[in-house]
Amino acid sequence: MVLGLGLFLSPLTSHAQGSYEIYHVAPGVTIEQVLKESGMSYAELIAINPEAQTNFSDGLALVVALPKGIPRVFRTHKVKKRETLFGIAKKYGISIIDLKTHNEFLLMRGIVKGDPLSVLVPKPLPSEQEMQALRSNFSNLVVQSHSARPKETLTGIARLYGLTLAEIRILNPGISDTLAIGQSLQVKKVAVATSAVLDQDYFYYQVLPREGFFRLKQKLGITKEQIVALNPYAQEGLKLGMILKIPNAFVPNNALDPDSVDLRDFVRDSSAHRISVLLPFQLTGFVPDSLHLNEQLLQDNKTIRVALDFYSGVLMAAEEAKAYGISVALDVYDTQGKPEVVRELLATSDLGQSDAVIGPLLSANVVLVANALAGSSVPVISPLSNRSVRSSQNVVETLPKDEVLERHMIDYLLEHHQGKQILYIGDETASAKTLLLHQLPNTKVLHPQEQGFIRPEDILEKLSETKENWVVLSSKNPVILSSVIGVLNGMTYYQNQLSAKEDKKQEDVEEPAKHYLVRLFTTDKNAAFDFDDITNLNLANLNFTFPSVSKPYALSDEENPFLTAYKAAYGIYPNRFAVRGYDVTLDVLLRLSQASGDLFKELQADSETEYIENKFRYQKNNQGSFVNQAFYLLRINADLEMVVVNGLDVVLERPKRSKQPKK
Repeated sequence: MVLGLGLFLSPLTSHAQGSYEIYHVAPGVTIEQVLKESGMSYAELIAINPEAQTNFSDGLALVVALPKGIPRVFRTHKVKKRETLFGIAKKYGISIIDLKTHNEFLLMRGIVKGDPLSVLVPKPLPSEQEMQALRSNFSNLVVQSHSARPKETLTGIARLYGLTLAEIRILNPGISDTLAIGQSLQVKKVAVATSAVLDQDYFYYQVLPREGFFRLKQKLGITKEQIVALNPYAQEGLKLGMILKIPNAFVPNNALDPDSVDLRDFVRDSSAHRISVLLPFQLTGFVPDSLHLNEQLLQDNKTIRVALDFYSGVLMAAEEAKAYGISVALDVYDTQGKPEVVRELLATSDLGQSDAVIGPLLSANVVLVANALAGSSVPVISPLSNRSVRSSQNVVETLPKDEVLERHMIDYLLEHHQGKQILYIGDETASAKTLLLHQLPNTKVLHPQEQGFIRPEDILEKLSETKENWVVLSSKNPVILSSVIGVLNGMTYYQNQLSAKEDKKQEDVEEPAKHYLVRLFTTDKNAAFDFDDITNLNLANLNFTFPSVSKPYALSDEENPFLTAYKAAYGIYPNRFAVRGYDVTLDVLLRLSQASGDLFKELQADSETEYIENKFRYQKNNQGSFVNQAFYLLRINADLEMVVVNGLDVVLERPKRSKQPKK
């Protein structure tokens, strides 16, 4: 494919192995096209042009080999069973990008057994001195002089020419931040702004690593349209160190988590990704031409419903990925939820050629697949299970462990417990009790009786009338949960009942009503909290607070593009399994499409991603597999919505007492 090499300037003769010239990346040109036309290896291109590794974009000036330089040498490799692009590239000392450059079908699909590959024999890289000489000549060809004018600053001149401060300092070694009038600086030829004088009504923001428009809207409250209006050169995207003119009214939100990132702003690898999806569809149970029997099967089999809902989210994520230039090839398999079927699929299907495997749902089957694919270094994504299992290093557990949620809930109580009375009500052997007493030894404790019953007076006796009462409720028994929540919602009633039993001699004495300030917590919002007798209204009355792996979307989010598209496709809004399928799949695809093209490397990045209901931040466990550490701390508010808790978000107020006349 022709790249428009007529834009090259005069050739540079350097590096004993050939000649080089300057090329400005034309719109729509990919790095693979540059490599193919120039005959360079990816390693050679990056060695001479290190900025191309992270900032390959339209207009970038590159030092590339002359197209008619040293002839290229290729060898042929025939793909064997279970081989991966990563392994083949490593074997020949090249990159995956080199393989895709000279085998264009790899841009559309993965490899399969028997595929013949053209493998470039890379030229030796230039020496360090040769590369420095090349870049020096490169700078002489693409820069011009700028004479500093009154009130111009180094930051202003860098912004004028679309340079970062780091880039302008490289062009001008030893340059000071304070410029003399008339001082000459080396800069790019074409200015992208109108003035190098900084406007005092604005501040000038330098783009940080992995910041995009979405991130800046969260951080500064400014939209992409507003940024581009003041900085037209940002239209094609942000890059590290770019200097942006921002109105002073947009004050940075320093409280925002600096590690949160939206990967949609950083898609670099638009090549096709092969994703294998393993779910228990149990297709053998469906009866052809029998709508009634199939509907009955779906109604009776929750596993099938979960698999279908999850898969609907996977499809939506793959479709959305196209909008970011990501091509996806989905290979879908029915595990039937059976280990023997999984083993058969491993033996008969070429899962080792996948860029990632999503599923199976059951943790035991995840281990089967992960162990089988460990030698191929294929990531196996566990989407719905957080059970602790001994697994391979290629497992990615997308659900955080229960102990992570429990620990962070206890940490929250520890951070904000001053002036509060902590009361634990629940099972005697619960781990939450042990952790709580270890961190807060003054915690009061109340266990249910043998039948799971708790008397109202036992609860009221342990509440303080002068402090906020933070009640930690931990049980999987719905009777216990319902009883405690009922008492805490009806404290005035139960207090009056107890008062009626007092000595008859006290009947003529008007006792002021007792008012308790109570907030309810749990470290584990399990299925028992969904018991019919436990309503969200009763929980909202107690500002019920709990850790969660996900944050349900609100009905007010119905304008979200995913929710709108899902409803248009299926006629209903997605349930949590469909959203989970979307969030997990989109996160995997976006991580695969980052500059490294290596999912394992991207999982190690110390950053957090968030989508509709789920967020992801991974750490390696003792076995070397990746486990999600991201979670939400949620509270049910008065509008019966689940809102994210940030710090001490609720201060309970005691109602004002009024004097009541004696009867």
